[in-house]
Amino acid sequence: MDPNIEVVVDENRQRDRCLAEIMYGIGRLVHVADIHEHCLTELQNVRS
Repeated sequence: MDPNIEVVVDENRQRDRCLAEIMYGIGRLVHVADIHEHCLTELQNVRS
């Protein structure tokens, strides 16, 4: 394989790993936000 192509392939793999980590982090944040929203809704229902 052409060395230049190998460099591009390696860069793409690294970029893909970084994007996967970012997407995982976003998913965790959304999950935490859902939990907090649920807790706030429960608290509002108790106070009503």
